[in-house]
Amino acid sequence: MQIKRSTHLADYTNAHELFSAARDACKEMRAIEYELKRLKEREGLKAQSYEMSVRTSEHSDFTRQIDSRLVLTQRKREVYEQDKALYQLALSVLYGEGTSHGLSELVHLQACECTEQHYLLDRSWQAIARNFAIPVITARRNVRYALDMVDYLGLEHAIAGVGQATLDDFLKQKDE
Repeated sequence: MQIKRSTHLADYTNAHELFSAARDACKEMRAIEYELKRLKEREGLKAQSYEMSVRTSEHSDFTRQIDSRLVLTQRKREVYEQDKALYQLALSVLYGEGTSHGLSELVHLQACECTEQHYLLDRSWQAIARNFAIPVITARRNVRYALDMVDYLGLEHAIAGVGQATLDDFLKQKDE
């Protein structure tokens, strides 16, 4: 599966598409972290010997392992950084950038937190409901409400977290 890693808002047609891409990126980030950790552990710590060794293949195998890990690490790090940028974009839609508070200024915070847990942390509806001590249907409604608001306002406006007065003006202009 090819993950859309764009950090350009214009590349996403709606909030669901953005957050689904961010979910896939987060899953891939966790997989990369696990894989790199596993590769490093597999190398293990080798005791260094100062004696002359006749068997050089053991040393070269170890060196080859490290070299292949370093090459893989570099490639994975690039993908990881792209995934992290997409994750940060999704967070900025929910919680804003700098002094703005994103969508969380416009809707109740729980809607943003449920959306974050569902998409970015890949939690089940049951787990989200337990975390907030709410029914599963409320967790689902919170996420739908947050996504609908983002789609209604547009991704840029959600990130900007326009204040209530600005939001009222924006909604009036949109209706005209």
